[in-house]
Amino acid sequence: IYCPCDGETLETREHILRECNRYSHFRNILEKASRSITVSEILGTTKGIQALHNFLQLSGAFTHTGQARPQANPPTYEDEPE
Repeated sequence: IYCPCDGETLETREHILRECNRYSHFRNILEKASRSITVSEILGTTKGIQALHNFLQLSGAFTHTGQARPQANPPTYEDEPE
């Protein structure tokens, strides 16, 4: 599958994490855990996994739409039936 960023580049994990211009403004999150954004560093450390979690949550990368999911509001006491 080709990436929507240019229609020519394969949409691989590495492309999305390291190269895709759709997510460039979120890439600094990953760079804090791995300067060169290597998958082994990201997935092999607690700091890397937390950075990946934050990157995915904020960027919407790897979602069907490529957009961040809306923040879900937890139910409140007032939402409970009587």
